[in-house]
Amino acid sequence: MEMLLNIISFITFAISYKCRKFRHSLLTIFCGLWFLICFLYSFRFYDIYDVKSETLLMYTLGILFYFVGYVTYKEGSKIRCCLQDSKYKWRVRILKLLSLLSIFVLVQKAILAIPIWLSGGVGDLKSDIVENNVLVLGPISEIIYTFVARPLIIVFVIYSVILILQRHKEKSVFYLTFLMILLGYVCTGSKFMIVEVILMSLTYIFIFNYNSFFTIVRRNRKLFVIILLIICALYILLSAKGEGLNQSLYSYVCGCIPCSDNALDSIKREPPFWGLATFNGFLRIFSLPLSLIGFPELKSILDLVFSYMLNFEETMMISPTIKYNAFISLFSYFYADGGLLGVVFISFIYGNLSNRICSKAISSPTYMNVSLLLFTSFLIYTSMVRANTFMVYYVLPYFYIYFLIPRKPLVIIKTRKPLVIIKK
Repeated sequence: MEMLLNIISFITFAISYKCRKFRHSLLTIFCGLWFLICFLYSFRFYDIYDVKSETLLMYTLGILFYFVGYVTYKEGSKIRCCLQDSKYKWRVRILKLLSLLSIFVLVQKAILAIPIWLSGGVGDLKSDIVENNVLVLGPISEIIYTFVARPLIIVFVIYSVILILQRHKEKSVFYLTFLMILLGYVCTGSKFMIVEVILMSLTYIFIFNYNSFFTIVRRNRKLFVIILLIICALYILLSAKGEGLNQSLYSYVCGCIPCSDNALDSIKREPPFWGLATFNGFLRIFSLPLSLIGFPELKSILDLVFSYMLNFEETMMISPTIKYNAFISLFSYFYADGGLLGVVFISFIYGNLSNRICSKAISSPTYMNVSLLLFTSFLIYTSMVRANTFMVYYVLPYFYIYFLIPRKPLVIIKTRKPLVIIKK
């Protein structure tokens, strides 16, 4: 079964990379990522645990049907155009006002987090957040933190990356982004917000730029200097924790396979959740207003499913010597929603939607469309952790991007087909 998984993951990646239509797309990113995960896992470095055949079958079906869903999507319209955004200025103003509100709440969280940093470091901070919920503010501040601050950090990183690569000098946006990333790191100890800058930059370049690597570096010298500094900072942070860098990276990439194997033992004893696990974040947006007007049933059901799936977030042993975050991957959430048929069906839909978002960004490259593309790539990069649509603050960026990111066309972008710009 493991050989079949490696063959399927390799073939889907090879086809997506060799096919001119899909080479610069989310399909190559998804298949390349999962081929890397499956291939590295097969070496069993650091005595990482073996898994059952059903777990390997789940991954095989998930990768295959994402691929099938992606390649079978057909664009409805062949017209490629970008409209000028007459509401550009007020969209940006609202974004900045929301960022100031976010910073106000993040500062409150940071004040509570700093004493823990000083006494025990990032490890104590993370464990205290999970086990003791130490950074809880008042109900209004917590709502702002969950529904505004956390999703806006992601949105601002994506928007700033596009502005930098488009060579726009929006200094106020850059300062706000840097401040939110810094405060977010102090509040959570998560380094992935820093890594996001690198991933979003490289994704944009991979999809929209066909020049040689050296030409890309020469044209974006400042950005690559920033990326290099971030990599050095992350290396220093990992070294300071006393962890072997190779072991830490290997565990982060491949740990989802033994973690999901452990999760499936529990999931199989429960009835299917019929989408309430994978789409918990989307449904929660609608359940909260319903509960306020006297219909709390949906919220209660979502809370039960949320609490159950949250049990898999705890750390576990993935080898005799390595205890790591319980990353169970997005496919385990698909499995919880409908078994292997759920994996097949939801993976197919996910692939189809990914192609729709990617095709629209390439054919009509506005700030909004490209931001949606980059955020979808962000969900793909974190797909070894969970189906992030499970969390409401990973769903809300889609809404913030759709309503608040300007819809004006990008200034310099190399697309596959000629671009028609229609001015209102």
